[in-house]
Amino acid sequence: MATTTNVGSGTGTSFISGLSSGIDWSSIVNQLIAVDQQSVTLVSNQQTNYQAKLQAWQSFNTQLLSLKTAADALNDPDSYNVFKTAMSTDDSTVQAGSLISASADTSVSPDSYTINVVNLATAQKLSSNTFADATSPIGSSYSGTVINGKTLTVSSTDTLADVADSINNLNAGVTASVLNYSTTDHRLIITSTATGSQGISITNDLFGWKVAGNEIVPAQNATVKIDGVTVTKSSNTIDDVIPGVTLNILNADNGKTTINLGITRDTDTIKNSIKTFVTDYNNVMSYISTQSSYDTTTNTTGGVLFGDGTLLSVKSDLTSAITKPIWGVNSQFSILGLAGINLDNKGQLSVNDTTLTNYLQTNFNDIVSLFAGQGTTSSNSLAYIAHTQNSQPGEYTVHIDTAAKQSTSNPSQSVGNLLSGETLTIKGNIRADISLTQNMDINDIIDAIKTAVSAQTLIGSAQLQQNDSSPITVGTAWNNIKNATLQNGDVINFSGTDRSGGSVTGSYTINDVATDTVQGLLTAVENAFSNNVTASIDASGRISVTDKSSGSSQLALAIGEPSGRGLDFGTVLSTNTGGQTGGLSLDITASNDGSDHLVLTNNSYGSKSFTISEDNHLLWNSDQTVNNGADVAGTINGEDATGAGQILTGKSGNANTEGLSVKYTGTATGDAGTVKLTIGTADLFDRTLFNITDPYSGYVTFKETSLQNSIDNFTTKINRMNDQIAQKKEQMTNEFVAMETALTNIQNQSNWLTSQTTAAANGWKSL
Repeated sequence: MATTTNVGSGTGTSFISGLSSGIDWSSIVNQLIAVDQQSVTLVSNQQTNYQAKLQAWQSFNTQLLSLKTAADALNDPDSYNVFKTAMSTDDSTVQAGSLISASADTSVSPDSYTINVVNLATAQKLSSNTFADATSPIGSSYSGTVINGKTLTVSSTDTLADVADSINNLNAGVTASVLNYSTTDHRLIITSTATGSQGISITNDLFGWKVAGNEIVPAQNATVKIDGVTVTKSSNTIDDVIPGVTLNILNADNGKTTINLGITRDTDTIKNSIKTFVTDYNNVMSYISTQSSYDTTTNTTGGVLFGDGTLLSVKSDLTSAITKPIWGVNSQFSILGLAGINLDNKGQLSVNDTTLTNYLQTNFNDIVSLFAGQGTTSSNSLAYIAHTQNSQPGEYTVHIDTAAKQSTSNPSQSVGNLLSGETLTIKGNIRADISLTQNMDINDIIDAIKTAVSAQTLIGSAQLQQNDSSPITVGTAWNNIKNATLQNGDVINFSGTDRSGGSVTGSYTINDVATDTVQGLLTAVENAFSNNVTASIDASGRISVTDKSSGSSQLALAIGEPSGRGLDFGTVLSTNTGGQTGGLSLDITASNDGSDHLVLTNNSYGSKSFTISEDNHLLWNSDQTVNNGADVAGTINGEDATGAGQILTGKSGNANTEGLSVKYTGTATGDAGTVKLTIGTADLFDRTLFNITDPYSGYVTFKETSLQNSIDNFTTKINRMNDQIAQKKEQMTNEFVAMETALTNIQNQSNWLTSQTTAAANGWKSL
């Protein structure tokens, strides 16, 4: 049977197989090529198998990373310092949340307290005497009133509104506005930006603010009783009485209601972290078990990684970590099974909730030690800082050869008042040229230096008030903001840039306008900026955001309040009153030695130096290089250590203390005490899983890389084999075509000769 065959890969010419020869050589070629193609199929099947193994390892690595994340959450001792507050009252008709809100940070201790709210802190609010006309000039005779030490200047053309603007621009700690009670009764109202009994100081009172009956809101401190002890504060936010607890006073009832505040460990959160670890561990071990299983009935393996040596190594490493007793802890809690976390004969963990809960209540520190990697020291001057993957558990003596010191300048000449201007130049990590003016005293000079190295501060332009017209605080509930009609579920969006100019976005949702407070928004802002800023409300009710680092900063914030709700924080800028553009990032502190001598001190301990120079030498007789600081020097466990400031760290290669860091704050040399390092189960898993999953050196990574390289090599081999087969097919085809061509030519010649012979024979017949 003849078939049409393409001749040559580049000719595009067709030839009919067997046209001349009668042989179907095209089928013969295809059959021969099919035999060769079987070897390609074998290699392709191998590649498919390796691809399946790679996908299996990638899936397994995801589970391992999840387990590492769960272990990391249990490895940090601070992650166990979670607390919750609960409040009740002795009056069933009064809810505790209507009087106060309470929050606890990680430094609190479980305890209980009784609280009675006697009265709120209020900001003094004063009214002037009546003015018959609000739009006419009041005359310059009102100039000269002193408000909180700031003198008010009034020109002859100023109206009441102009005076209010002048007061607001005084930065005297008050805000001013004009109230129009009637067409003939207009008054200038001033309100202290700070709550508390100190109130507003006014001398030469030309407006009648101190006239009897003109006090609209009296200056008053907040008064509460905590465990029967009366506490008086100028603010409604009290965060310095109960360590780690912030109380926000919302309302007062003259102490009639007793609030019971309980602070307990949030054991549910801790248990959930442990249970997450257990679940992730079980998932990993189940995966290994499935892959390693074999069905003798069907003679099939459980997965493509059956018999894989690396998989078995992972299993061995994890099993060792889960069963290894922890050194340095209470022997009754040295393995997980003693704490209610049991391992069965199938390699699966389970949690006895009752047992674990009881131990979290009775043996909390033992449970932390069982899981976390942590260090403790025997001396107040010695503090554990950190350790690394290569630090070994043990108790080690810290020996100090040299105590750390700060570089500190010699005291300047006694500074009275500068007789002329001076330029002070300080060079540390950067250069600061500070202009000092004539008549500056020591305090002015210190302030000038502080301003030069200040941190950027953004201030909102709007002064928000509570419903009683006092400035809002961090503890103000959202339904207590004057002129705002916020609702549950409202969202406040914000955006900006961090100090480096990186984009920052975030949002805060008001879940309950009656109990959620402004602090929630401030916390959301801090979190969005990775806690590199401090967000607060200043004494006048304005939002304030301060960079935690001094120096030049691109810090910016814009707040998008919910539409139509009457909430407006205004523009948040460093140029608003009270704001501060970031100064120079100079790690220097200026101080007075007590005798009006200026002293400059490097904030950091260690050998860093700085220089001081002046144009006129009004402070020091000569320029100087300040380099009298020193890094700590010593050993840990007799092994070499590197000092940086007050931090001493075991050197790389140490048998026991590599990467173990301690901070020494003392001044004496010799043995400073001991540091005891405990490596808990979570820390063991962190180390083990690092060696398994590290993207650079982990042996799962090596396995994946090896498989991928093999897959790539298979691809190269398959392409090469296909090219060879294509060339072979083309060569055989061309040879058969050449045969057909030759046969065709022979047949053509034969036909021509036959025709010539026939013609000749016919010619002879005709003669």
